[in-house]
Amino acid sequence: KVLVSSSSKVRSADLCVDMPILYSGAICAYTGITGCSKEDGCILGWKGESEVLCLGHECCLLEGEESHGCCACKEKKDGECCRFACCPLVEDSLRTPRLCCLGYDQMCCFYDVMSFPFHDDYVSNCVCAVPFCYCCPIACAPNFGFCVKPPYCKKLDIPRGSEMKRENNPTYT
Repeated sequence: KVLVSSSSKVRSADLCVDMPILYSGAICAYTGITGCSKEDGCILGWKGESEVLCLGHECCLLEGEESHGCCACKEKKDGECCRFACCPLVEDSLRTPRLCCLGYDQMCCFYDVMSFPFHDDYVSNCVCAVPFCYCCPIACAPNFGFCVKPPYCKKLDIPRGSEMKRENNPTYT
């Protein structure tokens, strides 16, 4: 249920659930939704980086971020065979495989995180959640419930301030 403010605009403060929420998840990957403010972790644009077996991928469409260039060979990073930019938004690479998958993507208030094997900076435990009727996600791992908070992602620092809560309360998830 969404409450509409007197200005007829929906704000994260008007939602009946605390943001962010775990929207969907399957073992080593999940999708979360942040609140609609910068303080909640929302960005105006798109940013991500991932590694799947031997393929690396970086993308960025944010104000103030540097372009990747166009049709250019780039300087290789550790373990890469080659690195290239096909367009100003995307940079790809081929590398010696070191894991199955690791990375994140974020667009506005939606974000995806994945890691297998588990990695403390991305997904550190098994996650399982399914959107129920597209509006009320139900989760069974790491916690059971409706519209539960997502696991902390150190790489994105979402949910904001959760690292401090974790240090002061080891049972926080």
